Amino acid sequence: MRKRFLVLSLLAVLASCGGGGGSMPSVPAGAAAGGPVSGGHTTAKVVFSITVPASRGRKPATVSPSTQSVTIAVNGAAPQAFNIALTAAGCGPGSGGPVSCGFTLNVPVGSDTFEVITWDTPGGAGHPLNVGDSIVTIVANQVNTVPLTLTTWAVANLNDAGAGSLRQILSGVSSGDTIGFAVRGQINIASAPLTTTSSVGFVGPLFGAPVVLDGGGINTILTLGGSTLTVSL
Repeated sequence: MRKRFLVLSLLAVLASCGGGGGSMPSVPAGAAAGGPVSGGHTTAKVVFSITVPASRGRKPATVSPSTQSVTIAVNGAAPQAFNIALTAAGCGPGSGGPVSCGFTLNVPVGSDTFEVITWDTPGGAGHPLNVGDSIVTIVANQVNTVPLTLTTWAVANLNDAGAGSLRQILSGVSSGDTIGFAVRGQINIASAPLTTTSSVGFVGPLFGAPVVLDGGGINTILTLGGSTLTVSL
């Protein structure tokens, strides 16, 4: 039998998510001209803001109330971790939730890639909760906006089953949820097909290596059970 592959490589919906509650709005990036660095490039300061809601009271619930830290990776470099708590640097009470934080990074002026992952443990550790990425041109001497929408769920590993796997997440999703990937690579569906009865969206990485679902020769890798699946390729 022919192998079945499903490749998730691009983010289809890349837009700001307004309002409070469980959403993460467009990440405001206040960019100011920086000094020249090696190779004649220029850096700019970019401020990321995030508000953690008290509960998932509405959809899309893009920032988990369990968030205790966030990692931000720029241009594929090692991610920088920032803790989210009332006592953490840059954080305080938020108008749209119990805590709001702002973090400053120095990024190159020009086209930059951003990957943001929220985590349930301080220091960018534990289990990923939400993920989002964006490609933005940062311009010096003006205010820049990084439009970013986080997924409702984040796949933590490439395992066929178990905690943090795509299969485990599909067992707990609700209709309207989106599933992103905090990992890259191939998920081998070696047992039964993946199954969901909810209408969900798969959001693959916008840049870098893709995520591949490999059926390994089985006829079906995903059973929808009468629901609707939206795949962003």
